[in-house]
Amino acid sequence: MKTLSFVAIVLSLAGCATLDVGNVPATERLLAAAGFQKKPADTPAKLAHLERLPSRKILRRETNGQTHYVYADRNGCRCLYAGTELQYERYRALVRQQTMADEAVVVSEDAGDFRLWGPGPWP
Repeated sequence: MKTLSFVAIVLSLAGCATLDVGNVPATERLLAAAGFQKKPADTPAKLAHLERLPSRKILRRETNGQTHYVYADRNGCRCLYAGTELQYERYRALVRQQTMADEAVVVSEDAGDFRLWGPGPWP
């Protein structure tokens, strides 16, 4: 049980280390890398609309038969990220790559004989 707790702590710390680079949340970095356009709330009307949207959640929207995705950050950049279905698919691929990279930092190959620790999951 202690091993599981240790692994959980290591995983959470590794995740936190990669989530925020230069005060830009990972989601926003990945959205930008996928081609989403960052649109500042630079008018009172845009700011009011931004305040009505759920913060830091990707929303799917259909307009004239086209699918669009938006991500509102009310408290950070006070902006909206807007993208197409293709950009959203790129974003999802980047998220998968980042998850695999994060996992590779925490999980590595065999580091020796653990039988000296007594009974456990090892043969």
